[in-house]
Amino acid sequence: MKSVMRRRREGDGGRRPAALAVSALTVSAVVAGMWTAAAAHAADPATPAGPQIRITEVAYGGKIAGADGDGEYVELTNVGDAPQDLTGWTYTGKTGAGTLPLDGFGTVAAGQSVIITDVTPAEFRADWGIGAGVKIVDDKADGLSVTLDKGPDTPTVYDGTGAVVDSMSYQAGFFPGKGTSAWVDAAHLGAKAGTTGWTLSTAGDAEGSWASATGSIGSPGTSTFGTKSAQVRITEVAYGGKIAAADGDGEYIELTNVGNAPQDFTGWTYTGKPGAGTLPLDGLGTVAAGESVLITDVTPAELRADWGLADSVKIVDDKADGLSVTLDKGPDTPTVYDGTGAVVDSVAYQAGFFPGKGSSAWVDEAHLGAKADTTGWTLSAVGDAEGSRTSATGSIGSPGTFTAASAGETGGNGGDTSTGTVSDTWRSPTSAGITAQPWPGPQDVTNADSMDFGQNMSGLFYVPGATPSQDFMWGVENGDSGAPLNTGQSSLFKLVRDAAGSWGPAAGWEHGIKLHYTDGTGQPDSEGVTAVGGKVFISTERDNTNSAVSRVSVLEFDPSTAANGAMNAVAQWELEPDLGPGTDANLTSPDANLGAEAVTFVPDAYLVAHGFRTDAGALYDPAQYGEHQGGVFFAGLEKNGNLYGYVLSAGGAITRVATFSSGFNQIMDASWDPSQDAMWLDCDNGCQGQTSIVRLNDAGHFQAVTIFDRPTGGANINNEGFAVQPPSECDAATHTRLVWWADDGDDNGHAIRAAEAPCSTPIAGQVGATVALSFTDQGTSTPATMNGSGAYTGPVTVSFTCTHGDAVLQQACPAPIDVTTSQDAATVATLTDTLGNVYTVDVPAIAIDPLWGRTTAYAAGDRVNDLGVSWVATHAVVGQEPGKGPFWTQVVGSGYALWTTGGKYVTGDRVTYQGQVWEASRAANGQEPGKGKFWTLVS
Repeated sequence: MKSVMRRRREGDGGRRPAALAVSALTVSAVVAGMWTAAAAHAADPATPAGPQIRITEVAYGGKIAGADGDGEYVELTNVGDAPQDLTGWTYTGKTGAGTLPLDGFGTVAAGQSVIITDVTPAEFRADWGIGAGVKIVDDKADGLSVTLDKGPDTPTVYDGTGAVVDSMSYQAGFFPGKGTSAWVDAAHLGAKAGTTGWTLSTAGDAEGSWASATGSIGSPGTSTFGTKSAQVRITEVAYGGKIAAADGDGEYIELTNVGNAPQDFTGWTYTGKPGAGTLPLDGLGTVAAGESVLITDVTPAELRADWGLADSVKIVDDKADGLSVTLDKGPDTPTVYDGTGAVVDSVAYQAGFFPGKGSSAWVDEAHLGAKADTTGWTLSAVGDAEGSRTSATGSIGSPGTFTAASAGETGGNGGDTSTGTVSDTWRSPTSAGITAQPWPGPQDVTNADSMDFGQNMSGLFYVPGATPSQDFMWGVENGDSGAPLNTGQSSLFKLVRDAAGSWGPAAGWEHGIKLHYTDGTGQPDSEGVTAVGGKVFISTERDNTNSAVSRVSVLEFDPSTAANGAMNAVAQWELEPDLGPGTDANLTSPDANLGAEAVTFVPDAYLVAHGFRTDAGALYDPAQYGEHQGGVFFAGLEKNGNLYGYVLSAGGAITRVATFSSGFNQIMDASWDPSQDAMWLDCDNGCQGQTSIVRLNDAGHFQAVTIFDRPTGGANINNEGFAVQPPSECDAATHTRLVWWADDGDDNGHAIRAAEAPCSTPIAGQVGATVALSFTDQGTSTPATMNGSGAYTGPVTVSFTCTHGDAVLQQACPAPIDVTTSQDAATVATLTDTLGNVYTVDVPAIAIDPLWGRTTAYAAGDRVNDLGVSWVATHAVVGQEPGKGPFWTQVVGSGYALWTTGGKYVTGDRVTYQGQVWEASRAANGQEPGKGKFWTLVS
């Protein structure tokens, strides 16, 4: 992924959370219920009387590969307090270049921003994730060119009389290159002058700038000079719950301030049914922009406990003065009144709309504030577009968070960038209210690559070796990386460390291995990577040969199949049909760029041992799913920050068993860390570079429990990959281990950066993996048996069974070995797991004694099996049956023949004597072991 800050899909209007529609520098003041002049730009200037159209942002060029342009734009904002009809108005980018009619804008409302660009509105919306609410005019008309260039240029707007309404002039060199923009401060708004007071945009700046899908930086369609107003709406209703409380069962009404200014609820009231009395809402105090609050029929403590809500979520109990304002199965009309008694919002539902207690419904943006029936309301389902989940008692909903943004605001997904932490409105419901903690280790971040990989390094996965020097990482790029390393398409890298600790390609992997689907076609947009048993699993967003279409999938690759710099997947699983609306293949680029960014694997043995439950509430039983990979793959969807747990079976079959939130509204990478019984989940600069920790809760479901800010020494950049060392490689002196991020943007020519995190405390009883051996008669499935002397009577096959525990083996379980003749003990393989445990797979000494044959000629030392006993020839012999005559000596349980006084032995021969094994240190003929220097005791 190249985009720096991700956007909601087109259906969500591409809007930032309402709390963030204002300048980032004023967010803390808004929450406190006041505005502050934190900076000239952030101040709230007096709104001019009447309409006032001003140029508020200019972008020289973009990075869109459009048919007629590249995505330059000029933003106009009505900073006045009345609408303005732009009929007859015109615009030009350069004096004398012709003018563009602006009639297409129609009437521009007070506070509204509109866009002039050189590409089609569809192309522009797709790049910036802007919804249909933002008016856009293409700046080509009648063959005239009114586009901008590097300068000097003077974008100018004229009213219907031809008078100049506003302009700004910039010179060559003001914009550092295409894809850059600038915005004006309050003091120079409408100055009709040069670039004094204009600031080049940076992601997360005071204007709330973000990166487009193609990497341009700006904030088109939203301006801090827009209208600021509170808008309280009913956003979710739950009929009943499943809490066994004294005064209710957990029904709730969710109210959200979808505007961009705070609202004081003093004097406001609510009722669940006309004539049932009204509940004072004074207890909610001032509700910040973007904040959701709850009315319920149980105590706040009971509702918080059921849904895991933080204390920061405001809750009012709906019982007062003996009145009953609770809901029932319907008909009901929950209604909110302001301090004058006017209806602010309501919704009417009939009996039968809710299927039963514990169900809820939420409203879409098109019907927000409709004060009508349930048209536009959707019954909640786990993992839906509203991020619904299951409460501890089994209710379904998302109380305390509304994902849709203000009905009147558009723009990027900004944040409280002045503090470096993320506003709660960014987070998914399960983590709403979690207070971000400082990065737990040292705050330094260092470059950790030995070469410039270029852009698009998106996923990392750490593979410990038998020793640290044998460690490596899998790294995956999601597309053409560009100079200096041009992979040409999505590629897998095996990365190794040099003596300085920097990562670079292993020998043979210098340009990566290009990836294809199982049929050898396509260019999977590879984002996340994990490994299980020597196989590599990659999550994708789309096929880059058809990049406007979403294709969410997980692909399995066997690195041993790579040939001529490429390899095909050996299996693939399409997740798109299951994930449903929002990743549907009919949608275009906004969603095609918001697919499965992350993938990680948790073994069955761990999930069973720790009481993991499916979304249906049943204990997870791997046996129900037939043959599969030995665990659950969790794919993280960038679009909504949710993770979806799948059992991946043969033939591309998938079964979703779980859905949960990462703690953010988007996710970039996931890494299972068995040493913490947890997943590390990574969010890029769209969430200020934070990571969350997700664990199984007491109910058996995964839930975000901790959020860490990025280290203060690290820049807020597009980190899309994350990997962590196992605890076995903990630095004993500092008690820290390394973590790495992959920077998709290749900022400053570096794609991999490192920091340190604390080593985790060992978990009692934790099991890594086990490797078991079995022996069968060669060519059959019949278990091989030994005779009384400990020997097999024919060739055997040694097979290995590797079982995951809390951790996962990082190398393939050894292939079966055929043993035809007797052999000494041997080491077959060295395996490691994600805890860093090392497993040396050894095959014991194997004796194979063929059946004695009457006509077979044997030399001294040859062994045979006769009547279930092993014998060794003491002389050359033909026809003499073992046990009859002096030609054979019985082999005992040690595997070595009994010593005899008549035996002739050479150096290295071994015998059994008085229950012990002896080895001849020189030629011996009759010398008794233990007497003299002819024998050395072995065991």
